[in-house]
Amino acid sequence: MIGAQTSRLKHQFYRYQHRVETGDGHGSEQPDLAGHGEHLALVGDFLSFNEITTTLNRRGNTLSFKQVPREVFADASPLAEGLAATFAYFEAHTYLGSDSRDAIALANKVAGQEPTKFAAWAKANFKIPAIS
Repeated sequence: MIGAQTSRLKHQFYRYQHRVETGDGHGSEQPDLAGHGEHLALVGDFLSFNEITTTLNRRGNTLSFKQVPREVFADASPLAEGLAATFAYFEAHTYLGSDSRDAIALANKVAGQEPTKFAAWAKANFKIPAIS
């Protein structure tokens, strides 16, 4: 059952990430601001995995996250070293890179509103069925 819950968490988080990155399909057309290949980085929150699990657990879930040392993770499979390097980059610079403030500000201006915060999204969309 834990695998199913993890898979559901990944799916729900992907849906959240997709909604904030795409504006859930409700964008405004502002060609003077964007439309020339700009990356619009709509960001509701910058959260660690511990902050995500804490937010979801406030909703009655019982999730946990344990970070393992990079070298332990990297030895898990042939592909794990590349993933470990990617995760280390995200931890150091975020998913959007170190200097993403201008991209975030542009995305918020084009969207015409602030993106949904993760806690509000989780309240409306994330439910783990009871384990019997």
